[in-house]
Amino acid sequence: MVTYGAVAAAKVRVPAPDRFALHRPRLERDLDPLLQGDARAALLTAGTGFGKTTLAAQWASRGSASGQTIAWLTIDPDDDQPPRFWSLMLAALEEATPALGVGQLRHYPVPESAGENAFIDGVITTIAAAGEPIVFVIDDCHRLQDRGVLQDLDYFLLRSPPNLRFMLLGRSLPNLAALYQLNLEDSSIKVTCASLAFTRRELVRFINGSPLDVDRVLELTEGWPAAVRLAKRQPAALSRQDPPNTLSDPLFAQLMQPLFDSYPPDLQELLLTVSILEDFSAEDVTHAVGRPDGTRVIARLRAETGLVLEVSGQPGGPDRYRLHRLLQRFLTVQAAAHPQGVLAAAHSRLAAWLPGQERHAEALAHAANTNDPRVVQQTLAASGLALLWSGDTAQILELADQPHSRQLDELGLLLSAIAVLDGDPSVAANCLDLLRRHGTPNQLPGTFATLATGLQGQVLLSQGRFFEAVELLEAFGAHPPHDDLDLFLTNILGAALVGVGRFDEALSLSGQGTRVAHDLGNMRALVDARSVAAAVHAARENFGMARMEAAWAIRHGDEAALRYRPSLRPAHLIAAWCAYHALDDGSARLHNAYVRRADSAAPVIAQSTSKLALILEFLSGEHRHDAAAALLDRVRFDLVHTALPQDVAICSLQTASMLLQLRHGDALETLKSELRQQQGVSGELHTISAWELLAAGHLTAARKLLTAVTSGYVESQSRCTVLTAWALTCRIALDEERAYQTRAALSEALRLGADYGMLRAFAFAGPEVRAAVVREQGYFPAYGQAIARIARFQASTPSAFCPPLTHRELDLLTLLPTFATVDEIAERLLISTNTVKTHVRGIYRKLGATSRREAIAIAQDLGLLPPPAPAPISSTASLDGSLHLLNHRYGN
Repeated sequence: MVTYGAVAAAKVRVPAPDRFALHRPRLERDLDPLLQGDARAALLTAGTGFGKTTLAAQWASRGSASGQTIAWLTIDPDDDQPPRFWSLMLAALEEATPALGVGQLRHYPVPESAGENAFIDGVITTIAAAGEPIVFVIDDCHRLQDRGVLQDLDYFLLRSPPNLRFMLLGRSLPNLAALYQLNLEDSSIKVTCASLAFTRRELVRFINGSPLDVDRVLELTEGWPAAVRLAKRQPAALSRQDPPNTLSDPLFAQLMQPLFDSYPPDLQELLLTVSILEDFSAEDVTHAVGRPDGTRVIARLRAETGLVLEVSGQPGGPDRYRLHRLLQRFLTVQAAAHPQGVLAAAHSRLAAWLPGQERHAEALAHAANTNDPRVVQQTLAASGLALLWSGDTAQILELADQPHSRQLDELGLLLSAIAVLDGDPSVAANCLDLLRRHGTPNQLPGTFATLATGLQGQVLLSQGRFFEAVELLEAFGAHPPHDDLDLFLTNILGAALVGVGRFDEALSLSGQGTRVAHDLGNMRALVDARSVAAAVHAARENFGMARMEAAWAIRHGDEAALRYRPSLRPAHLIAAWCAYHALDDGSARLHNAYVRRADSAAPVIAQSTSKLALILEFLSGEHRHDAAAALLDRVRFDLVHTALPQDVAICSLQTASMLLQLRHGDALETLKSELRQQQGVSGELHTISAWELLAAGHLTAARKLLTAVTSGYVESQSRCTVLTAWALTCRIALDEERAYQTRAALSEALRLGADYGMLRAFAFAGPEVRAAVVREQGYFPAYGQAIARIARFQASTPSAFCPPLTHRELDLLTLLPTFATVDEIAERLLISTNTVKTHVRGIYRKLGATSRREAIAIAQDLGLLPPPAPAPISSTASLDGSLHLLNHRYGN
């Protein structure tokens, strides 16, 4: 016969719903299939304070009010024994269904031990015979730990009649075969922490009328009902202090601290240890706690706290978990005051294990938390290079701020490599110098010694010391790359080989690096390898191939989040020069703008981008005189310091074009004088001289000089020079109206331009040649793409085929706007009046003017004179200021 006292009576009745609790119809609707017979069981699992019991009580009260039979049993720790458990089970059924009590249930003797299946079968038969649908709610079933009780409960659930359904509530559920079977049959309802947590809409309803910030409440509590209710009662609980003050923060002082103190000491230690992991699997916990039972540890934490939440992991991967955010914040504060021995040991174990799992950033973070330089050094050796090549360098940079790690040589080399990748090789130079002074390079681990060699090569490369870089890297032992570190050295060596003109070897290394980088998935190394190939093609003046390689590197670099990074500077610079040669000034300007922080780039890159910037500035019509003067100075410097011959050649031709457009004859003579002093630039000198003669109308003399260039009789440094010579030859043939010679010259020029992507010579040759290309395009069907580019090009600067003004003519031109008389000008310049008149006639002829006012207007349009003043000045005194206008230009 079933007997129970007053305490037991309270345990077998549905609790009265909390009148202050939020009514949650969405969750009650989720449980309704249990009443309708569409589900056999409802499983509610969540931590303390998530409102499991409140929800079940609200739902049960509503069901009872509608005539449904609801049996309820709340489990206490003392109930975890077979006689007590079954006494309460029968009492709950009798309380809910008095007819069963009057009937046979009262006549069943409660078994004294587990495994009395005959007793359980009798109870099942009695319930089935009643036929009345019953929902049996068992609250706090995580307290059932006795093997016998669980065995009996499993037997009862597996064989329960169709009219009996169950709702199990607890921080975790017992591992029962019946629950597994229900899951397979898809006949169970599952409600977890995620479902029980307040949604934003529910939160708005619950704290209606409170000054609380809904988003802040949601962020801090993750919808945990107990925390939300406390926050509503005490708004000060939403402290923004991080980490919060455990004494003054109500969430910590009134909720988390009592909850934490209620756990046994060993559970507290496990929680503190697990709190050093952001999210974790069973294997992570195994290594953190130093025990082989990580799965059991997680199961215990979930069962006894209910605040270990499951997170979605990778498909097919292990289950992953995390602590509730409020518990994690609380434990972080607790860990700071906890003796570091246990936590330091856990950090050390994780730092040793995680590199083998390819979780290098986490390993380094744990190593840093040990405050042990030896552990940090070992972890840097295992994970530092992997983080460097992956680009995940934040943790390495954080180590630099920790005093116990700052003096480690491995850290210094990694920081140097990061600085090099960010375009600042000076940090690497200082680090390597410090290592040499301390005599430690030979004491470094093998991989870091290799890294030091690569950094030294990069420093030499950034200083333009290509031969020394090649010698260093080849002496180190060049071999086909097989890992990321080898790729680093291979790409540096490839760039150095380009600098010394060993293009075939550089292209071979680029191919090897491309294949290995692709196999390893190292996008940065892949971009560097393709940039080396682009540099080889650009140095060989095959700008069509160079543009394709550079475009590939830029496109894939952008996909790999390398945009604006220094590793893309060479590719953008090459793309800019290729666009310049292809008559695409807009793209050239765009790519050149990407080559940023030129002061920290390699000198060859900084100088090249600055020269192209001057050219593009001139072509845009801005500061043309200053740009021309600056480019002339750069060319003179390059001639003296033996810069790349092709670079000198194209810049010399561009400078000549600019000076001819500006009519600066003396500056052009300076350029030719510098070229005469150098060997191997006869082709450039002949072409520029012929260009000047052509502008002055001396066609025969110009043709002779150009023939020497096109026939190869004189040596040229660049194909662009030969192409320009052919384009100017076409211009002469056009002026002489020789159609056959025009087409022959165009054929050679288009062949060179189309094959190598070099069309700038058609801009040099003037609009007449470009018009002839379009007019005669029917003769050259193979060059349609090149002809289309030439046809689209619109020059924004004047023609370069007007006779240049001499230095004396330029001086006199600056005095014309003063409207001084011939006598006044002669007196000021200390020359005769006849000489003044001769220079004025020369100015009029070269500018195509017939009067002083017309000459002034044309000169102002050309930029040879400043814009007109508000009123003309005739005073002789104004000559003093005019004489200084050209003092700083083109000094010889």
